[in-house]
Amino acid sequence: MLHMPLSHNHAVENQIQWLRFQQFSKELRPRALSSIPASALPVLIFGLSAPLWTLVFWFGCLAVVSTVTLFALRHFQAHPPTDLHQLRRWRTQNLSLAIMWGLFWATAPWLFFGSASQFQVFSLLSILMLFSAMPSVTLGAYPYPIIYLAFLAPTVLSFTAQFILNSEGRYWSIGPVAIAVLTLSSLISQRKQMEHMRLRVELQMANREAEQAVAEKNRFIATASHDLRQPLQAAALYSGLLNKHKNGPIDPSIIERLDDSLHTVNDLLSHLFDLSAMDAPTQKPDKVAFNLGAWMQPLRHRFMPQAERKGLTLTAADTDLWVETNPQMLSQIVSNLVDNALKYTTEGGVEIELEPHGHFCLLSVRDSGPGIDASHQANVFDAFYRIADGREAKVQGFGLGLSIVTRLCQRLGIHLQLESQPGFGSRFQLHVPLASETAIKPTQAVAGDYLNIPALRVLLVDDEVTVLNALSTTLVGWDCDVWTARNAEELEHHLAAGEPFDLLITDDEIDSQTNSDRVITRVHEHQPGVPVVILSGNTALECQQRQRDGVEVLFKPVQPKQLAHVLSALASTKTTLSKSA
Repeated sequence: MLHMPLSHNHAVENQIQWLRFQQFSKELRPRALSSIPASALPVLIFGLSAPLWTLVFWFGCLAVVSTVTLFALRHFQAHPPTDLHQLRRWRTQNLSLAIMWGLFWATAPWLFFGSASQFQVFSLLSILMLFSAMPSVTLGAYPYPIIYLAFLAPTVLSFTAQFILNSEGRYWSIGPVAIAVLTLSSLISQRKQMEHMRLRVELQMANREAEQAVAEKNRFIATASHDLRQPLQAAALYSGLLNKHKNGPIDPSIIERLDDSLHTVNDLLSHLFDLSAMDAPTQKPDKVAFNLGAWMQPLRHRFMPQAERKGLTLTAADTDLWVETNPQMLSQIVSNLVDNALKYTTEGGVEIELEPHGHFCLLSVRDSGPGIDASHQANVFDAFYRIADGREAKVQGFGLGLSIVTRLCQRLGIHLQLESQPGFGSRFQLHVPLASETAIKPTQAVAGDYLNIPALRVLLVDDEVTVLNALSTTLVGWDCDVWTARNAEELEHHLAAGEPFDLLITDDEIDSQTNSDRVITRVHEHQPGVPVVILSGNTALECQQRQRDGVEVLFKPVQPKQLAHVLSALASTKTTLSKSA
């Protein structure tokens, strides 16, 4: 089962953990090695006044503590932690070492202060405080202040207790003040250093993401250019064959292959635009409640011929469930999943499963195809990624379908889950929110594949004569009445004639002085409320966002089926409004 990647904040925290470890490990060796000779200083201070047994005991404890420390240091250098679990265990071991050293130094006042002078006592205390405040200690302590305090607390508290018991009551506050000062300074240092560390990590991650984005963009452009050249090269060859036989009989298969090549180019451009549109920071998609069973019917009809051609079964569960999401985007998601499943499945079939689960409907697309190995499951959602095991040579495609699915799911907030094993097929599961009872409206219908296009009165505006002729011929073939305009003058002529129109179809850029905004404004001045369809070759963000204002935008090259869907939907809306009026 494919698991989602860590969140950005989680990744930052993990990286900070490793930086803290690296900083502490740099200071570990010099602190450990400097602690051993520093621990011999009490012998120099109290050598003449302390009993011999106390010196022997102190050296014996020092030998034990130093041996354990050196052994732990050697083990750490030979086996550094490699994951967060080992890192936590390593931190616990270092905490134990700090406590051991703290208890060792805590014995100093009980061993040496009995016959010591005030000068000797304050000399030892000064050395200890100086050693505790050294940069090698405090800078190494900020990643893990608890380790620092584990050493400091028992030592200073022991000194304080000794002062009080030996009638040095006026000095009892030295210990608590020392702990407070050193603790405060270490916490302030830790806070500042952690802020710097976080900024450093976030900057490093941002630089890595930027580098990856540039590399991904370059790879994306290179792959897209390569995939575009292939069908264009084929189309150029077939075009050359047609020119060669233009005065004689033409082989219909050449026209069919030329048409296939152009369709391949159009499909790739459509997929690339889909990716561009979904990466753009547009507003959240509109979500409505609709009946999943009615929504499923056109989807099943659309893919049934493809399944039958391959001898596969395609089944979709009947349901009365209502869901609340964007029906067009959900249709694009499921269409990509079903299309992929049918492409890669050679035996058996594809099944669309629907199952209520809490507040969600589990919509699954299951196939009996070759399956996907776990090593590929995270990558199949990347653009242009195709599994290099021989199947990519047998199936035509660009490796963009699942990348589009992922982006659409992210925009809709739909959880996507992949379960697959080689040889046992795959299952893509979507968690689609169920509609609330108040959102369900029995009269609602979801737009599907519109096969019957009503006769409409269409005003068509485009400065490209070839496009104008092709579109008008197509619309006339659908029993539409068409008025054409190639420029502002011809548009004004039709508007002055007072002809009523059911629909305006206009190119985005007519000429240097006329664009779609001006055309729409002029038409609406004569006939307010006429539905508008803009044909555009510009996939820039501002053009994509015009769809928010209720203006239908189709991006060139436009397929007749796309235009038919739009016309049917607009006609359906008009009929509904007429009946309600």
